Amino acid sequence: RILVSVIVIMVVLLAAMEVKARRDDYRTNYPLIDDLWISQWLELDSLPDNQLIVIGASRMQFGIIVPEWKRLTGIKPQMLAWPASPPGPTLTALAARKSFKGTVLCGFAPPFSFAAEDHPLARRLRSNLRTVDTSRISLSFHLSMAARDFLIPTFKFLNSGAYSPILLAYTYFPIPNRRHLLTPDIFPFGGSLDRELQFRFRPNAESVLHFDILDKITEAGLRELRHHGPGDMDPVVEQFRKDVKTIESQGGQVIFLRPPSDGTFRQFEREDYPRERFFDRVVQETGCLGIHFEDYPELRDFICVEESHLSVEDSLEFTKRIVDILRREHVID
Repeated sequence: RILVSVIVIMVVLLAAMEVKARRDDYRTNYPLIDDLWISQWLELDSLPDNQLIVIGASRMQFGIIVPEWKRLTGIKPQMLAWPASPPGPTLTALAARKSFKGTVLCGFAPPFSFAAEDHPLARRLRSNLRTVDTSRISLSFHLSMAARDFLIPTFKFLNSGAYSPILLAYTYFPIPNRRHLLTPDIFPFGGSLDRELQFRFRPNAESVLHFDILDKITEAGLRELRHHGPGDMDPVVEQFRKDVKTIESQGGQVIFLRPPSDGTFRQFEREDYPRERFFDRVVQETGCLGIHFEDYPELRDFICVEESHLSVEDSLEFTKRIVDILRREHVID
């Protein structure tokens, strides 16, 4: 009787949550797990060799809208950007694919793109790449992704950002942090991540995000980035040069893109990661097309939601303007 009672109560509670979730009508939201990125990488095996690929950190996931790019060009990019990660390891792995002759749109978020190798966030993407070959033949990996692909779009209450009791408590009843604490990157529910690694903010995200919490996360994040500092740029630039040369020799091309940032974060980037030592140097030594938002009037007027990422409306416009620039530069048709 106790077991039956527990099951009935759970079914009723979950049904009530599902009704509420469907009424709220949030986008399907996948958890930010390594398997999601690995699945996107494994899809390269069945994609054309001249595929357009987007790499970088979360600014590319927010800023380049995949369906909009496809609508404008007829080409669907493969999103392989990953939050707070350097693009270098992914570019190296793409260069190692001897058949690849596509276009790589490589985004730079300077504190993450050029972070020291011992930064924990920089190590996460390398871990993903090391796991690719194992995941390709792993039954548990394929079954877990199949289960997520069925359950998450079907049951709307499986949205850990919107309905997690712990996250809701953290957001609305925060416990004051100790001074100089490196706050965990636990963000209030402000957006969604879809199956194709596309981040999007919620409608009216500016009015629902708790910016006091975001300010504390930004403060702690900048403190950690300053602690680790930038990596040694000489080997970084040399690796970029080698990877670009390899991809170009196979018939491909690489374009470097610096998406917008503003406020405290942009000031930090100007002081600790000046463009002439980082972005400009990579562009000059590789000979690739470099698109820095400060150099193009049509890219300068974007204001980020929380100093680092664009809203959905601005992302759609940003995507359109990047496509226009690439057409003007005769990179795409």
